[in-house]
Amino acid sequence: MRDRFQEDGTCSVSPGELRRHLRQFAHEHEHIDEMLEEFRLLLEDEKLKRLRPKWMEKISSAMTGLYRTVHEQIYTENQVLFPRLASGERT
Repeated sequence: MRDRFQEDGTCSVSPGELRRHLRQFAHEHEHIDEMLEEFRLLLEDEKLKRLRPKWMEKISSAMTGLYRTVHEQIYTENQVLFPRLASGERT
């Protein structure tokens, strides 16, 4: 779809094609969100926390931050960006 964008920021994608792409993106986000939830559960598992060496705590903390950032980005795109694009509103 990137090849459809012009230098001035306009897009040559039809409204129907855009909606199809947005539905696909939303579907991919659902799948990623499910994987992130599994990841979060592993990070918060108390049994696994006790088995981690100290150096892994920093990695675990960074991964938790990554989880939150990606989850927030997916939510923003699904709830704000995609609906605006689908309605034709300029962002």
